[in-house]
Amino acid sequence: MKKFTDIMIRSLKPKPKPYVLREDAPRGEGGFALRVMPSGSKSWQMIYSFDGQRKWLSLGSYPSIGVADAREKFRQKKSILAKGLDPGQEERAKQQVRRDAMTVDKLCDQFLEKYAYVKKRPRSAKEDEHNLARDIRPQIGNRKARDIERPDIIQIIDSILARGAHIQANRTLATIRKMFAWAVERSIVPINPAAGISKPSNERAKERALSLDEICSLWTETYDPEIIPPEGAKALKLILLTGCRPGEVLNFTWENYEDGWLEIPGSATKNKNPHRVYFSEFVKEIIGDPSEGMIVSRYDGSQVPVYSLSSWIRRSNHLGLTPWTPHDLRRTCATRLAESGVNPFIVQKILNHAPQGITAQVYNQYSYAKEISSALEALGNTVRNKLKAQVNRVV
Repeated sequence: MKKFTDIMIRSLKPKPKPYVLREDAPRGEGGFALRVMPSGSKSWQMIYSFDGQRKWLSLGSYPSIGVADAREKFRQKKSILAKGLDPGQEERAKQQVRRDAMTVDKLCDQFLEKYAYVKKRPRSAKEDEHNLARDIRPQIGNRKARDIERPDIIQIIDSILARGAHIQANRTLATIRKMFAWAVERSIVPINPAAGISKPSNERAKERALSLDEICSLWTETYDPEIIPPEGAKALKLILLTGCRPGEVLNFTWENYEDGWLEIPGSATKNKNPHRVYFSEFVKEIIGDPSEGMIVSRYDGSQVPVYSLSSWIRRSNHLGLTPWTPHDLRRTCATRLAESGVNPFIVQKILNHAPQGITAQVYNQYSYAKEISSALEALGNTVRNKLKAQVNRVV
């Protein structure tokens, strides 16, 4: 074979077995070759001898690499050989690095273990784990993390948007962006493929608060275990009557409960401040006698994932009400307390919002236990009386 040309290479036909064509060159300068596979694919090869062994080095595929570029690459490798070095050693080292490169699945495991569950509060770490398990692992989990590019991330986000989960798309993008940023810091990947991708959906502060009539409807519908499982019904009622966040309620344990009060450590709250939760008489009726383990749990004693509450509500068509979320019950608690005349500062204490100002943060150490218990007892009585009135009307 004389000199390779594009016209000649395009005219080559595949055969039942692979075959190789070598370009003519003076003795000692040859080795520039083209391999043609039965599939019709063509690749550039360098055939050379090193330490008494005949070796092959791939220079790329045709037509991705044209004749001129392939010949230049061949000359560069020949110059390395002329120095007494193996030109294929670097390529083999790169291939080994690639084989050893971390997959996205492995990156997810390390991110959760070494960052999310160390630096984040438990609920946020759980949310990251859920986001990774639901959309990221199934779509790109078996690929090398360093090979993931921006279009791969956009495809994942678009698939979430396609099922109507706009807020979930925002959350998933935030998780994967943080994970790859962490991976860049650790030199696991060279760049963050999620950097610079805009939030796919706009979010605004929610304003939904249920009325007393809606609370009664919710209460009635949750008696049917085929609509909402018993553990889900209990959790929703506790969110409403204590003002706690859904994730906090699902972490309630009997060991932290004593004499009508439950202690939540700072490690389990959003603002890192410990929180004392008052259980009204109505709440005590709902949770029953003190026991062991989780106050809200599945039939086998395992913890209820926070996302299950939203899933149950959506599947039940929001219990026939205008769309609402579990967190809206926390807002409902605050709204109904304010409606009954409870001091806004006490509502703030019940919600465990961070106090404002040096006086409230440092100097005022009063617990307001009496005011909090009175407010939540009144809320429990209001809901109980409304439920009784509804039953009497039905009768």
